[in-house]
Amino acid sequence: MICLLGSVAESAERLRVGVIHYKPMTHLSIEQRASGIMVDRVEADLPQPEDRPRQAPVLYFNPKTEAFWYEYVPRPPTQEELLADVIALLSTMSAKLDEVVSQLAARG
Repeated sequence: MICLLGSVAESAERLRVGVIHYKPMTHLSIEQRASGIMVDRVEADLPQPEDRPRQAPVLYFNPKTEAFWYEYVPRPPTQEELLADVIALLSTMSAKLDEVVSQLAARG
């Protein structure tokens, strides 16, 4: 049993999951459990997000069918992604510069 807490209802069939508590029966009070949505699932039953560059997974839940799914939203690039972009740009510029130098050397 898991408990969905702090979730935002976008419609009757679409809830953006805030927090998932995996041990609500032993670690949450009755009031805390009542404030969330109890779902008869365990962590292994939930889908795993895909690793998509520059996109963040957002978990959704359908209270009627109890289905979970991820949607992906743009996110700012990480330092590693920015560095990879700069390295790729420098490699492209270096190759073009080598090409120009070769053309100039062939003329001269």
